Amino acid sequence: MCFATGQLIGAGVLQSFIDRPDDWSWRIPFAIQWIWIPFLFVACIFMPESPWYLVRQGKFLEAEQTVKSLMMESEKPQARPLVALMVHTNDLERDITEGTSYADCYKGTDLRRTEIACVSFIGQITCGAQFAYSATYFFQQAGLSSDESYKLNLGGTGIAFCATIISWFLMQQFSRRTLYITGMSLMSMWLLVIGCLATDNKHPTIKWVQSALCLIWLLTFSLTIGPVGWTIPAEVSSTRLRSKTVVLARSSYYLAQIVANVIQPYMMNPLAWNWNGSL
Repeated sequence: MCFATGQLIGAGVLQSFIDRPDDWSWRIPFAIQWIWIPFLFVACIFMPESPWYLVRQGKFLEAEQTVKSLMMESEKPQARPLVALMVHTNDLERDITEGTSYADCYKGTDLRRTEIACVSFIGQITCGAQFAYSATYFFQQAGLSSDESYKLNLGGTGIAFCATIISWFLMQQFSRRTLYITGMSLMSMWLLVIGCLATDNKHPTIKWVQSALCLIWLLTFSLTIGPVGWTIPAEVSSTRLRSKTVVLARSSYYLAQIVANVIQPYMMNPLAWNWNGSL
């Protein structure tokens, strides 16, 4: 949800400066990013410490005070029992994870769990995310004007925002596996059709069909792979290795993202590999 919100705000800012001809058309969007720093700084000053952190540090009274500050007046009598539950949970987790290492993630059935967690996160990259999240540049390469491209990108981020909210309800109705496989299959089909359409550059309507399919791809991603990819690694890992499995899975994601970020600009750039699909 945070990703979708940030992308929507960013697309709106860029759209507002599309008609500005001077250097400030790109300087101001970069400068606006600094607006968040004062708000975050103030929030950090007044933000209470995590009660879970305080429990792990043995500061139980401070944890209770923090919990009370986060509760309504009618709920404050439940602060002490809640902290006691945190202490009990922390003791259980410490006993479970004691003596484990990252090497355990590659042994026995935990190896299978680690593989599923890593592939689930990597799938958020290999499904075509780098291509789709460079949609504005793709729209321009497809023949749309800058104004049309940025408007479509703004609409796409709005679709992603709404679809992410809808995904909360979908995950309550359908299994993770069903959503993940369905989403990956549909997105592969959308990308295949987009590529096939690029072989015909004579009809002016083709570019609009491709652009519409890009938005449909983004809708599918935000309904399925996007949110579900975050839940699978945490749920598929064993309790005693959960944190380590998630770390390995997320690290795999970032490694794949580095590779994708490097090669993706070459794919669509007409001065590089120029993989635009036209004959």
